[in-house]
Amino acid sequence: MAILVGLVLSKFVGVYGAKLAYRYSWDETLTMWSLCLPHVAATLAAAIVARRVDLINDAVFNGVIVLMVVTAIAGPILTRQFASQLAVSADLSKPDANEGFHLTDWSYGDQTRRQDQDNLPHRFTIVVPIFNPQVDQYLVETAVLLAHHEAGQIVPLAIARSYAHMDDPILEDDLRTAEPANIHRILVPVRDLMPKTIHTVRFAQLFADAHHAVVTLIHVSDPRTPKAQIAQFKADLAAIVAYNGPQTVDRIKMIAHDDVTQTILRIANNFDLVILRSKRRRIAGGLMVSDVTTQLVRELTCSPVLFGEPHL
Repeated sequence: MAILVGLVLSKFVGVYGAKLAYRYSWDETLTMWSLCLPHVAATLAAAIVARRVDLINDAVFNGVIVLMVVTAIAGPILTRQFASQLAVSADLSKPDANEGFHLTDWSYGDQTRRQDQDNLPHRFTIVVPIFNPQVDQYLVETAVLLAHHEAGQIVPLAIARSYAHMDDPILEDDLRTAEPANIHRILVPVRDLMPKTIHTVRFAQLFADAHHAVVTLIHVSDPRTPKAQIAQFKADLAAIVAYNGPQTVDRIKMIAHDDVTQTILRIANNFDLVILRSKRRRIAGGLMVSDVTTQLVRELTCSPVLFGEPHL
């Protein structure tokens, strides 16, 4: 018990010092404290080695085991409790040249970017594969937006099958262009107000403007999230969306639900397109997107667009 109490108090004293030095709020302080509480693998390994060489007795070893169990269980529970109280910073709603998610980053005809492109050894180029008539129009229109923004160029790539006669009717079908697509309602799930998420929202605004469509933003929060925090998140998001550029967002919808995926799937039935942020992570088997995004792409009945940024 003395070991457990000593650990808890020592961790709190250290975090409290950080609170005084950096003026953290109590919610931020307690969140940091709960995050540094769990002691499992390294503590167990050290205790086993120490017991084998008789540096500690059975009583101390048992105390270490109790410490591991208590901190491993209490840490995540306390983190969930305190982290949910963290308020969304109102500063995110204020434009800042250093943040990198202004609408000017996605504006049309940016002369500065055009000048920068002239100085680069390789011009910004988008290669668009032309094969499936059902999606070619989407790809080309998206490429036009990005190429126009970067003052770059588009290179359509059509690979036709080889035939003995160049006037083969099947070859003519392969070279036939697609019919224009109609997109009127776009849904964009918003998880947070990080710059990469805002980039996705900005892209949706420009995409909707090019297609004369409207965008609905949806944020699915934990049912235990305080109402004041949800209201603040909505206000910050509305301020970011309203700052300059195409006003194509007609609604910001806040929903409290435990199942994020099913909530988005249910609402997506009334939309023509869903734009998702592709949040990738490395695993032992290779590269994969988040579990929520993977399930959404598999089960969506409308067209999805995965918006991601390169990992340089």
